[in-house]
Amino acid sequence: GQLLLCGANHLSAAVAMSSEDEQLGAMKLALGMTKPDYLFVPPTQTKGKAYAQMIDAAEKQGTQIVSAAQNMTFTLGRARVTFIGPAGTQHTDSRDDGLTLRIDYGQTSVVVTGCITSNGEKEIVSSGAAAACDALIVSRGGTEAATCAEWVEAAKPKVALITGKNPANRLQKYGATVYAAKENGVMTLFSDGQEITVEP
Repeated sequence: GQLLLCGANHLSAAVAMSSEDEQLGAMKLALGMTKPDYLFVPPTQTKGKAYAQMIDAAEKQGTQIVSAAQNMTFTLGRARVTFIGPAGTQHTDSRDDGLTLRIDYGQTSVVVTGCITSNGEKEIVSSGAAAACDALIVSRGGTEAATCAEWVEAAKPKVALITGKNPANRLQKYGATVYAAKENGVMTLFSDGQEITVEP
């Protein structure tokens, strides 16, 4: 519904940030509404019911399915999207199999995490793929599970958007202006290539 309110009747690409069923409940419907040309999925063997339904819907409408991998890139107009995670395999927590991506547009950059935990964040930092960004969409992993100090220090975001229970204090320590869904509701990031603004 939010996609339609934004006028997104068709998507060039959709990204399934996670392979876990609880994170994919609306993907089948979203694919049917927006009919993306490409669907990027995590490089994982997890195949739950919602994942299978998403793949089936994509195949039926001719959407090309791509297994994303670290350092894979694609372009959307003037924006470049790079997958920076997962940086490893054989995770003990399946959330760390999820995708993390970086979007560069002009002089601005946004890092989007799915539900990875601090272990997944540390893997990305250790791999050298983490870099400073203007905005960070914070992992939904939760206070104990994600947004570790190493990750925040590497990202040094000017703006952080929180959709779950995450430590705003740690983000503010590194100078980030924090927007939380609990207080602001639906949040939209805008970039003109020079600056990023947020509309709560």
